[in-house]
Amino acid sequence: MARMALANALDSMGEYYLMKGDFENALAHYRRAIGVNPNYKWGPINLARTMRQVKRANGEAKIMPSSTENQDAKNAFNVGGWYLYNIDWDRAYEKFSEAIELDPNFALAYGMRARTSAFLGNGEDLVDDLDIAVSMSLNASEDEASLINALAASVTDGTNDTFNKTVEELAAKYRDDSMLAFETVFATMSAIGADAVIKRANALLAMDPDFTPAYNMLGYAYMDKGDLENAGKALQEQVRLAPGLANPYDSMGDYYLAVGDNELALKYFEKSASMGLPASTTKADSLQSISETEEE
Repeated sequence: MARMALANALDSMGEYYLMKGDFENALAHYRRAIGVNPNYKWGPINLARTMRQVKRANGEAKIMPSSTENQDAKNAFNVGGWYLYNIDWDRAYEKFSEAIELDPNFALAYGMRARTSAFLGNGEDLVDDLDIAVSMSLNASEDEASLINALAASVTDGTNDTFNKTVEELAAKYRDDSMLAFETVFATMSAIGADAVIKRANALLAMDPDFTPAYNMLGYAYMDKGDLENAGKALQEQVRLAPGLANPYDSMGDYYLAVGDNELALKYFEKSASMGLPASTTKADSLQSISETEEE
């Protein structure tokens, strides 16, 4: 108890220095909190968050350059990516659209909005945005252009081979880019296997603890391995960090199905369905039918 209390106190001092912009003292206190209690959860998380801020402040963060200098457009784009990977495609589309409105020359924003349209089943919007993205890629950075053209190639040939290869290369080059790191899981999950998903997702969370979709990938990878205890922990963490999104509740429904608790699974599917996820409605209806049949 004493070590936990001291770790908490040190962590609070770290936050105090961080708010003052004193990164050196903030990092020192977070490290001391970990040293006092290696099991203290928030120490490594706050340390990683602060390290990201330090890298950004010093211009040392290795993040792929984009074709916009508009910070508001970049922020909207980043939020759009977060929604995309949390399977909230409508809000992702809105945020990528906002990024485009803020900077109509933001090439990758058109490419990612096209990708979102693919998930939404909007074929016409997909083609239009991809055409714009490819034409604008002539004025984008070499790496942004390569990602856009790889995305266009994946639509043309009907496979993700070119896109996945490009993402892997760019993620290795830009090691602080959370979107690219997540794409190496999101785009290739079915091909790389559960162990690789777990390794990559944990590495991403160690770098960027706020990139909550990685917990979803972790949860399903652990379920694939039959490790239901860690699957539950990962998926519960996503619900805790993203309570306003539907997909984390849907994933918890899948988890409770896996452990054989249909009653709790139904509750989570109904929660997700009430937040607008159509797949959850289908799952809830199916479970409800099974329950009614068993009662008869």
